[in-house]
Amino acid sequence: MTASGRLTAAFAIALGVVAMTTAAQDIVVRKGAAAKATVDWAGFSAPSAGPGATLVQVARQDLERSGWFRTVGAGGEFRISGEGAERGGQLTVALVLTDAGRNAVALNRTYSADASQARTLAHRIADDIVKAATGRDGFASSRLVLVGNRTGRKELYVCDSDGHNLMQLTQDRSISLYPRWGANNSAITYTSYLRGFPAAFRIDVATGRREMLAGFPGLNTAPVLSPDGRSCALILSREGNPELYVQTPPGGPATRITRTPHAAESSPTWSPDGSRIAFVSDMSGKPQVYIVSRSGGAPQRVTSRGVENVAPAWGPDGRLAYASRLGSRFQICVLDPASGAVDTVTPDDADYEDPSWARNGRHLACARTSGHRSSIVLIDTLTRDQIPLVSGSGDWYSPDWTK
Repeated sequence: MTASGRLTAAFAIALGVVAMTTAAQDIVVRKGAAAKATVDWAGFSAPSAGPGATLVQVARQDLERSGWFRTVGAGGEFRISGEGAERGGQLTVALVLTDAGRNAVALNRTYSADASQARTLAHRIADDIVKAATGRDGFASSRLVLVGNRTGRKELYVCDSDGHNLMQLTQDRSISLYPRWGANNSAITYTSYLRGFPAAFRIDVATGRREMLAGFPGLNTAPVLSPDGRSCALILSREGNPELYVQTPPGGPATRITRTPHAAESSPTWSPDGSRIAFVSDMSGKPQVYIVSRSGGAPQRVTSRGVENVAPAWGPDGRLAYASRLGSRFQICVLDPASGAVDTVTPDDADYEDPSWARNGRHLACARTSGHRSSIVLIDTLTRDQIPLVSGSGDWYSPDWTK
């Protein structure tokens, strides 16, 4: 089996799917973690300093962060050759990726960008290499929105997939909560106390222009747009206790989905096809995760382990990640709604909350709290590897990946 074939098979087996090629002898069973193919950059030339050097460093880190690759000095299963050069403020990269096992070129492409965009170009190249080698999407070009309080107020920030280029998005000088990217990644929905009460807003990332989605009396929280961007699920208390609603944004009619007069709902998240919504309710006495049709009906409870289960995030492959109180700590669990299988993907060394799936369906960003400090970490759900993303001044919460 080729290097790319082994990577694809390893991912499939890790998700409980039998992977095979046309020949029975090519079946490879790997349990517990994904295989890592070796990759070398020995044939790629770039300056030892400046944008070209930055590009190589960032792209190498992206490939290792993807979980599929391990860098070696020479003789890798995948070999990268070509050249990166800066001329007149322009960075040009000619890159060839060779699958040594098949003695075949997997990727042959020329890239060009302003030299100031070396990191952005590196993320794009890394994603192209992951796609060419594994057939799966990379996430290096993704961005994160998160909540930080380093100014003394909870404001929204955005950053690259590796935690670099951290920039403050809002200047509300209030409390901002529950940020979620919209379908085309140009706007973010969130809850703000800017007007003195919790209202639902949408903010344009490029311009900073903001519009109110819902400002009914009471709570207007946790707005999240459907995959097609035409509907917004959110929690409203305009008729009494907090219930799940679906609204046509901005400010359109809101349809009540749940009817639990003695309970409270929170944390909606859409299924990948937009047909269902997972949410949290304490209708059973403790917070648990439920699933309901977007048009309403009887909710189905899908969690039972742990004292309480909160903050669900629906992944691109249909699995649900959520925070579960197991013993004295919150841990991140991953649920397959079809089979009911549950996997705990974080260690019992801190509290882990607010999971969000990267678009590759393998990695999660979440908040890690230890010693009364909260940071954002990246979790590889196959290997359990953990990489710090955002920490330092202030505390950081509620990450959400671009789609």
